[in-house]
Amino acid sequence: MSEGADPSTGQWSHAEMLQALVIDALREIRYVLVKVNGGKAKPPDPLPRPGVKARRKGRRHLTPQQQEAVFRRIDGGSLSGAWQHSEPGKVTHLPRNS
Repeated sequence: MSEGADPSTGQWSHAEMLQALVIDALREIRYVLVKVNGGKAKPPDPLPRPGVKARRKGRRHLTPQQQEAVFRRIDGGSLSGAWQHSEPGKVTHLPRNS
């Protein structure tokens, strides 16, 4: 292997891809734990993988109405209007702001 080579540009085996997934999951868990306990942290970047361009997209936040609907759903309350229960096996997406 040459000294200037970048291992992230080479071909990875299935095992290496699974290891990258585990590392990403552990980084995400660490980030969530820091945030839940009141700490400051930036969201972790995924481990670079060969053939995958790094991209970072902003996270959308729920509107106050969406937050209220989610909390009502968690508490077992009924949903009305645009917040209807989905039939089993179907996914209903919450309306989002653009």
